[in-house]
Amino acid sequence: MRQGKTKIIITSIALIACALIAVLMHINDRLTPASGDERNRSTTDIVLRVHLEDAADRTPVIRTFTRDEYDQLDEGQRHQIKNEIRGSIEGDVPMLDLKGDGCLLEFSFGRLSEENAGSLTDTLIPEENPSIGIVLHETLYSPEVSGTLSGLLTPGAVEGVYYSDICQLVQKEEINLSEGETPYRISMYIEVGYRIEGKTYVSVFAVNAKSDSEH
Repeated sequence: MRQGKTKIIITSIALIACALIAVLMHINDRLTPASGDERNRSTTDIVLRVHLEDAADRTPVIRTFTRDEYDQLDEGQRHQIKNEIRGSIEGDVPMLDLKGDGCLLEFSFGRLSEENAGSLTDTLIPEENPSIGIVLHETLYSPEVSGTLSGLLTPGAVEGVYYSDICQLVQKEEINLSEGETPYRISMYIEVGYRIEGKTYVSVFAVNAKSDSEH
């Protein structure tokens, strides 16, 4: 009789401990920024690299697909991708400075190395200027769309390196992000389309942007 009760108690304690560990692991995932390996993932061997000015030295969380793969994603799958690229925790996404020199984004493309997992080969050259599309939201969690921007990336002096000036796109589309003297912040989901070696790809990531001087 006592042995039966002891087994029940031990089993109950084990189940409670497992549940507690699972809860703590979930909390840790929610409070930990995305790691380096998680920040730039691709379903292919082609990846996009993005360089931008961020006071906290954050890099975007990027997901890359072939165009066919991306176009076939359903609403639930696209929502999951949004969850990933807006980071593991609040503040995990880079912040562009719309009033300073933080409007410029630098893009380049590479191939994952077969010999060294996680490393990239030399820069790949797209067959034409990549396109950029931006969907604006009040925050990365807001369902309402505040506006859209689109254009082509500008080739840089170095072959295979491209740029996009977010401030110029804003002015071209006559979208006001300053609202007078009031500090203004907005969030952007960014999609870059490009063609390399006869195949088309899509890379998506997110950034925040601000017109005030605070980080």
